[in-house]
Parts: sequence; C-alpha cells; structure tokens
Amino acid sequence: MISFKPRKLKTELLAALRSLHEFAEIELDEWRMHEPDFDFENAKDLVVTPDSEFSFYLGADEYPSLRVHELLSLARELPQSKLIDNMYYVAPTRSYIRLAAANEAASRFFYHVDQYGTETSRRLETTYENLKFVLVNGFTPFAIHVYKLGDYERDVYPPYNRSDFFLEVTYPAGTTENVWRPLVPAYLFELEQMTGIGFSPESRLSYEDLWPEGYDEEGSDVYLTSLDAVRLRPLMSGPGVANLLVLYERAIGREEDLEQHFVGFVKVMEYVSATVVNTERNAQIRKRLLSPRALSPDAAFIRDLSQLFETLRNFKKDAEALRLTIETCCDPVELAPYAPLKQRALAAITEASAQPERKKALDSLSATFSATRNMFSHAKANYTLTGEECPTAELKQLTQCARVAAQQCIRWFSHSDVTLRIID
Repeated sequence: MISFKPRKLKTELLAALRSLHEFAEIELDEWRMHEPDFDFENAKDLVVTPDSEFSFYLGADEYPSLRVHELLSLARELPQSKLIDNMYYVAPTRSYIRLAAANEAASRFFYHVDQYGTETSRRLETTYENLKFVLVNGFTPFAIHVYKLGDYERDVYPPYNRSDFFLEVTYPAGTTENVWRPLVPAYLFELEQMTGIGFSPESRLSYEDLWPEGYDEEGSDVYLTSLDAVRLRPLMSGPGVANLLVLYERAIGREEDLEQHFVGFVKVMEYVSATVVNTERNAQIRKRLLSPRALSPDAAFIRDLSQLFETLRNFKKDAEALRLTIETCCDPVELAPYAPLKQRALAAITEASAQPERKKALDSLSATFSATRNMFSHAKANYTLTGEECPTAELKQLTQCARVAAQQCIRWFSHSDVTLRIID
C-alpha cells in the first residue's frame, strides 16, 4: 500500500505526474501513478514524503532522480518554459545556458567529469545582487525539452549525459532576460581567469545535423562510404601558400565564435589581396609601358603615367583592395547558392548573367564583407555604421559565403605568378 505524508501530497503529486506525462510523456520508473486506474491499495508498501526520491526514464541509460518537492516544482515550471536556439532553457525563475569547451583546460575538465565524476554536480557558485550563478553538469530541464522533441538517439546521442555542462541562473519571478543575460559573459570571464577553464555558450546540434542523411542506425554507415568516393585535388605548395593555409585553418577552427569565424575568412582574403593588387599594378603599368608612346615619352605620356600611379594608389585602401580581390579571384556563380538574403544581386546570378551584373553582385558582397569585418574588428564604441553591415540574423549565411570566397582566393593565389606574390 502507498501512503502519503501529509495526505494532501497525494493530490499534489498525482496532478504533477499527470502534468509531466502530458508535457513530455514522463513517467516514474516502476511507478505508473499517473495512470487513472493505478492501484494504490495493492501496490508494495511505500510511504511518500516531500523528500522521497523517484527516478524516471528520459531517453538515456542513466535515469535522473528528483525528490517529490522537486517534481512538484518541475511540473509547474515546464509549461511556462521554452528552449531558445537549442542553447537556452528559460523559465520564470531559472535558466540554463548550454556550454561547450573553449580551450584545452575545459576539454580536460569535461573528460575528468565524464570518467571520474562524483555526485557533486554544482560548482563555482557566485551571486550578483538577487541573481545566482552556478556551473552544473548532467541532467537539467533542458534535457526534457530535447526528449519531448524526440531529437535524440539513446545509444549515441541521448538527451543528456554526465559531461553536459550548463550555467544555471536563478532569479526572482518577473526578472527579464535582459537582466541576467549580459552577466553570462561576466561569469565565464571570471571562471576562466580564476581556473583557466574556458567555456562558451553553444547550441546542441540536432540529430539530423549530427548524423548526415543516409546514416543507418543498424550499422551501415553511408556517411563514411560517401567519403570513400571523394577525390582530393593535388596539394598546393609554393611561396606563401603554407602561411595562407594556416590562416584558413585558424578560421575554420573558430566555429564556436561566429564573429571571429567570419573575420578569420576575411583575413584569408586580405592576405591574398596584397598579391592581387601587385598583380593588377604590374599589369596596368606593363600595358602602359608597352605603348608605342613609351619609346618616345613626352610630357603628356609622363603626366598620364603619373595619373595611372595615383589611380593605383586607391588599392592601398583596405576596402578597395578587398573589392579587387573578390572581383579577381571569386566566381559569383559558385557563391550565389550561399548568398544571404540581403545579397539579392548575388543570389540572382546564374551562368547566363552578364558581366556587369556579376561585377555589381561581387562589389556589393565585398562592401558587406569589408563593413562587417570592420564592425567586428573595431571597438563598437568607436565604429560608425555604414549601412553595408550584415544583419545579425544573416551572419551565419554570410560566413558560409565568406568561407567559399576564401577557398576561391586560396586557389587563385596558389596559381598566381610566384614573382608577384606578396608573402610578408
């Protein structure tokens, strides 16, 4: 027989369990008390108090356990909670921010917690006025939303595990997000300074993103088979190529920081721009010196040559050099599928597009690359917007476009005239 102390706890717990089951089909392990016909009289002896602990299945090998009073609170909280960008769990009195390792020290911390973790799952607590911040790992309500959405696979990608880390923020009811969100970087800064462990907020990948299309749960891995069919191009080498590829390697390693991820690809283009400008300058001057007038240069020829040099000085400006680089190295047809919404001219480019249309599209793209790069690289307080900057919502798409543009610049550089390369 199951009895409750106090008696009213039965009504409260049953309402909570039914609410949890309705929200995400959560049910207690071994106890199906949420069912209307559950037989309390003939069940094995159990006395339920607010501190009684129950475990429940949540799509993972480990079963989370909560005390009754925690289950009651969770049942009230979940219907008022939301998951934002697969990164934030936000509820009326607490939030969880999903964290990823940002340096080697954090990766070691992840490993030790996963391999040797104790029952302690709350560390490094601090407060700010009426807000409380603490690093937690393992089960959080974030996992319940993942379980509810079905965005998991028990054996390879469960809704949670011991090495899942979150920053828990608790606050009084009625506290808005713009009160506690700005303090998240402050906590992470203090954590890194005092321990050397660097974390950064990161979204949980969807199951589809983690496992490419064609993945067979029974073991036939189409993903690896598809890699076997890929043919690699001949390796690039020569003066300056290795340094350029190191820049690209750094850029692709910054996925956790979208701003620096984008800036890294622009730096690749800027490295190439010195050689592009030098090549253009050489071509322009060479054409002028091959003119018949050069055999008997008069004052007019010297004046025109001087004006040409002045015109070429414009390429010393970063924005103009980047524009020339993109125009010289990039194929707008290949970039078009990656064009952000704001880059309508680029998105419209096809094989049939005329040269003026292609130039206009590339000029617009280079202006956005330049303005967005400057916005991120200069102190925000000292930067004046030009109107060419990429909207925040389109930055991920623009970064994908910049990645392809950087690859095209690298290919151009590797085939450029070695004598004209600027590699310092």
